[in-house]
Amino acid sequence: MERTLRWLIALTTSTVVFVATWRLLDTIAGMDEGTALAWAGLLLAIASSPLVYWASKPILRAAPKLRSGQLVVGDIPREPVALQAPPHLIDELRRTLEQTGTTAITAISGLSGTGKTQLAADYARQAIRDGWPIVVWVRATSERQLTAGLADLAAKVRVFSPGSDAARSALDWLVRQPHFVI
Repeated sequence: MERTLRWLIALTTSTVVFVATWRLLDTIAGMDEGTALAWAGLLLAIASSPLVYWASKPILRAAPKLRSGQLVVGDIPREPVALQAPPHLIDELRRTLEQTGTTAITAISGLSGTGKTQLAADYARQAIRDGWPIVVWVRATSERQLTAGLADLAAKVRVFSPGSDAARSALDWLVRQPHFVI
């Protein structure tokens, strides 16, 4: 609905710009009709480019609202407009992670571009909506990113001192927490 409204606004604005320019140049400036149409077309081309860009931009949904006392660390990717994650994959991930009641670890594997990150992000966003007390998003494509993400958590909860291993401090703190999603 919002995307249709954007396109309607862009089309209407472009039409108004074209007709207004053409009529102003034709009647007020006294240009001949062919020249006025050419100038109106040029202005339309210039004005419509940002409108088309705006109308075609993805509409990102808002991040879930935090409940009082919830700790969310890291930049969880926002839900894209066209998320096509099959519901059975999300349900399977939830069942796998929630079956033990304590700690569950699972790996999501697959080819690049198949939606692994979005599947994990969907789970993290749902954990926030479900009121999980601690949700941590850490990129782990490299050891450096993983360490930096855990160091961010350690800084947020203030569990390390200068000179100590921040990532290790964060993990030590996490294992003492009753419920968390990372």
